[in-house]
Amino acid sequence: MRKQTTKPVRERLLDSADALLFIHGVISTPVDRILKDAQASPPSLYSHFGSKEGLIAAALRRRLHIWTDVWDAEIAAADCPKDRALALWDALTTYQGEHMTERWCAFSGTAAAIEHPSAQLQAVLDEETQLLRTRLLAAAREITGEAAGSEGAEEVSGASSAQADDVPGNGSEEVSGASSAHAGDAPGSGSEEVSGTSAGGGAAGLGSRAEALASALMVAYTGTMSLMLREDYPTAIAEGRASAEALIDAFTGA
Repeated sequence: MRKQTTKPVRERLLDSADALLFIHGVISTPVDRILKDAQASPPSLYSHFGSKEGLIAAALRRRLHIWTDVWDAEIAAADCPKDRALALWDALTTYQGEHMTERWCAFSGTAAAIEHPSAQLQAVLDEETQLLRTRLLAAAREITGEAAGSEGAEEVSGASSAQADDVPGNGSEEVSGASSAHAGDAPGSGSEEVSGTSAGGGAAGLGSRAEALASALMVAYTGTMSLMLREDYPTAIAEGRASAEALIDAFTGA
């Protein structure tokens, strides 16, 4: 049991959920274990969150706020459009060092584990995906010089932040389909589609060059998270960043 402080019970529950659910699995971690770790009663959990899924959603939303702040700081520190696009990987390095203890993305792991999430949980999962799509498309537009609203570039149809083929602690029944839950609809998610995307134009069917670049960067980020399941974090992130940089250089002819 972790030593608790005088934090309010709601914060203790969120801390325990974060420490247990995303390490040992959202399905395989029972509510009783969370309550014991948080030194909280069942009524307190249901009073604050309504259900276990409500607690999961709140824990993910707190993570999303922290992650967004870290990413914002890296974007602000970037000096050029290319660096602002690559700030996603720089933010991942910072976030991993300060906040991330599990070896997979909490968002994709949750999406894979819970086949039919509540509206509350689905909303935060969608918000995380949309954050990636919107920001990568904005960065790609800045790189390619395309204005918002260009034909075919309204939104990147892309993968979520991660792809969990084998998430330790969840069990195969929880993570089966993680890739399809987040990456299956990404234009260019197959290597045959991404290859051939160059400065001369986007891959077939991807619309504008900005949309094609953003989609390719989304796939590169998904691949980075997959690498983090098998390699040490610094190596996986460095490899993913190098892949993203190569994609940008291909589009710009650098």
